[in-house]
Amino acid sequence: MESLNLQDIGVVFNTESFGPVSAQQWENFDGKIYQPYNKREKIGKIADFVTTIAQQALVNANIVTQAQANKQKPVTVSGPATELLNEEEKGFELVESDKIIKKPKPQTAIQNKRNPNQYHNQRGQQRNWRGGRGGRGGYQKNNDYGGFIHQWHGKRGFREASIEVRGDWPVIEELSKNQLEKLNPVSANLLNTLVQCGEVHAYNKDFDKSRTTKPYPLNHFKGQIFNFQTVDDPVIQRLATEKKAHVFATETAVAAIMTAPKSLYSWDVSIKKYQDILFIDKRPEENILDLLTVNETSQDNQPLDDESINGVRQLMQEAVRVNNSWKYQQYKKDKKVNLAEKDPFIEVEDQVAARLGYMYKIWDIGNKKKICIRSTVHSYLQKPGQEEDNLENQPKQTYQNTYAFLEYEANKSNWKQNLDMMMAQCLTKEVQDNSTKVSRWVVESLLAGVEHIKFAFVSRQNNKDNAKHLVLGTYGIATQSFSNQINLNMQNCWAILKDTIDGIYHQNEPTGEYIYMKDPNKALMRMFKVTTEEEEEDEPEEEL
Repeated sequence: MESLNLQDIGVVFNTESFGPVSAQQWENFDGKIYQPYNKREKIGKIADFVTTIAQQALVNANIVTQAQANKQKPVTVSGPATELLNEEEKGFELVESDKIIKKPKPQTAIQNKRNPNQYHNQRGQQRNWRGGRGGRGGYQKNNDYGGFIHQWHGKRGFREASIEVRGDWPVIEELSKNQLEKLNPVSANLLNTLVQCGEVHAYNKDFDKSRTTKPYPLNHFKGQIFNFQTVDDPVIQRLATEKKAHVFATETAVAAIMTAPKSLYSWDVSIKKYQDILFIDKRPEENILDLLTVNETSQDNQPLDDESINGVRQLMQEAVRVNNSWKYQQYKKDKKVNLAEKDPFIEVEDQVAARLGYMYKIWDIGNKKKICIRSTVHSYLQKPGQEEDNLENQPKQTYQNTYAFLEYEANKSNWKQNLDMMMAQCLTKEVQDNSTKVSRWVVESLLAGVEHIKFAFVSRQNNKDNAKHLVLGTYGIATQSFSNQINLNMQNCWAILKDTIDGIYHQNEPTGEYIYMKDPNKALMRMFKVTTEEEEEDEPEEEL
């Protein structure tokens, strides 16, 4: 057989380089499928026996290891040899080397819930969030914040700033939660009760008989509960003119400042300085201090920020209506004790308003600074044989402040089944879910000097109707005892208030306005100085 000559099929030898001649054209191979070839490819790729051998060796090694492990396992011996083995193995302990497979524990309903972090760590989120997988984020439209801020709360709660801070407002002080809690303790001394105004009515003890099986309907109160500004209070105006103190404040603003480390929602107070006298109060515009938060500190049942009746804003307004109605309904209208001065806020005698007592007390907070705080007393505990008369002719009264908790979803707290038998446990749960609000209530009661607190458990008559409510039960406790139970440190509370006041006096300005604000996203308090820029434009003179 003749040898094949490549030149017969048109192959031209290339003597200058590797590969075919560039000028050569093969018409026979046009349109044919070909395998691309790269000089850098390993030749062994066509038949890679090395990888196959290595894989087989690994499998054989695993088989040998398993066989050796099986040989080490104890063998069950039966018959006469059993006694011999037992005799030889005395003094030895068998160590079990088998892996123990743990059965998965059944999860509870809370554990079965979807991880709240999972929603915020998904890529391509669909609710105008910034951040995504990394967990970071910034401010977005509709007052939403990024994943880092909302990993726990999500869309729950109230995350709007209580006031719009202008860019030209300088920050004169900024303290975190840890810094506030580590301030040097301050022991304030009560110097005197300058003025007592209004009237205090006896508490109606019939409400203590309320049960889940026999609740009391809560009548909706359409009157007024006065909470005048410090600069509008005629008594404070008189005391400021007489220079009885360096600082004048209301219990609402003072309690908010004292319990600042406990709050999650944003709030602010206004501090005005006139001729070296400070006036601390909430702003006249409606803000969160005019409302009562619901489940602010709850980890599993915080309300959503939506437009439903269970939305966070709607619940705060409902809580205010419930508490105002409870304050008005809890006392006897025909049993009262008149204080030294008349109510300065009631204009006419038949005005529909809650009759309460107001105490103006002077406290010494150190650094030669005195503060006058207006506090409120809701009722007193009537003693046997006590009649309506002036307070001076009666024994010392046992004052009491009354507050109400709101149940808006019966399937969450289930008071109608648990309240009668487990009232203390229900109260503990409410304190955990409303730590900020309860702490403020206790501070207000301590400032007023009341010895007793009465809590009412108020639930909706129908879960879908936020206008009708029932009083399911009441719980009374001594103010100081309850303060100790919730670990309220009044020395730290006074320290926070004193630090706020000192921060303003350190500015060395006789007049000014300041905003003390809780950051909406961080456990941080900031003090802003409000600046007013008056731009005076010179009008050009007209040419004659």
